[in-house]
Amino acid sequence: MQEPQIADDLCAPLAQIMDARAISERRRVQLMTSASAATIAHDVHFSGVGWVWIEGFPQAGKSVFATRLAEELGWAPVIHLDHMTLPMDKQPDSPRYADHLDRDRIMAVVQSNRSVVIDGVCLQDVVEGMRPDSAMRIYIARVSSPTTESLIWHDGIDFLDAEGLAEGTNWLILDTIAYHRRVKPHVNAAHVLLRIEGDTG
Repeated sequence: MQEPQIADDLCAPLAQIMDARAISERRRVQLMTSASAATIAHDVHFSGVGWVWIEGFPQAGKSVFATRLAEELGWAPVIHLDHMTLPMDKQPDSPRYADHLDRDRIMAVVQSNRSVVIDGVCLQDVVEGMRPDSAMRIYIARVSSPTTESLIWHDGIDFLDAEGLAEGTNWLILDTIAYHRRVKPHVNAAHVLLRIEGDTG
């Protein structure tokens, strides 16, 4: 029986292990540099969209890039979902990240008719349908570069082999993996940025 092409289906246009020399051959994928925010801001202006979604796994670098992009665009405010959680006494006992957020506060900003950059995990579950116009989606993948010729997307390895995760894995990681398997935000993004761990660009 032939092995199913799960990696291609789940990870395209990324892969768990990539040839750094061939990144330019991956459609929409680019290494993050100090010029990335300006380059994408130009694309956002040209497209005419009024809001931008920035997604990725926890610690991918979403918030830092969202702030840089908003500065390049001249947009305010930036919505960081991690700053929009419900008060502790109203936090539900739920394994879904979206359930822990103050949707009313988020909606008030999103529906204010201002241009806005918003970042967070499981983003589509939170903001989809909050306004009628389409957003430009950007995905950030944190990678390591063990050699000058290779890049490893460790989060991609985790969500491909979710059953192999250690017992007691953080609930947020589990929810983010489930979201990736269901929504595939990296597949649907207009731009996929690879942030090499330890690179401050």
